[in-house]
Amino acid sequence: MVVNLALLPFIEDFEVCCQYSWGSAVLAYLYRGLCKGADHHTSVVGGCMLLLQLWAWERLPMLRPEGVIAELNIRDLPVGARWVGAHFWGNVPHHVIRAYRNQLDRVNQQMFVFEPYNALFPQLPDYCTADQAIWTARVPLIYFYIIEHYYPDRFCRQFSRFPRCPV
Repeated sequence: MVVNLALLPFIEDFEVCCQYSWGSAVLAYLYRGLCKGADHHTSVVGGCMLLLQLWAWERLPMLRPEGVIAELNIRDLPVGARWVGAHFWGNVPHHVIRAYRNQLDRVNQQMFVFEPYNALFPQLPDYCTADQAIWTARVPLIYFYIIEHYYPDRFCRQFSRFPRCPV
């Protein structure tokens, strides 16, 4: 694992470290990487690709590997831990880029899982679901010099809301 040395002062004191919004920083860095990667002259994407991969597997069933551990069997582990099981890729064609692009081009709203975690909410401790209004707050996500604006109204279906025209 590679860690940016600029982060070391922030993890020096674990009492203070747990008060930072690390998820916001990771998301800001991923958003910036995806924006830069969308340029047609770019051949790489920066950011936490594991987060993007888990997001895609949770919401796009046609991209999921087989052999995933059921949510009920992971109990006190993070939801992402269910993807650590043995995966079976035998049915994936050798030219995967073309196959995945074809699948993604054909996605419609019935094929997309907008709220993959709703069934898990009753099993979570109260502190995980407290302050749900924060989930939809329009705020900047900050990671050092990277500031990415968070617009939850653009993907409100994952919060059981229907989209409005963007402001």
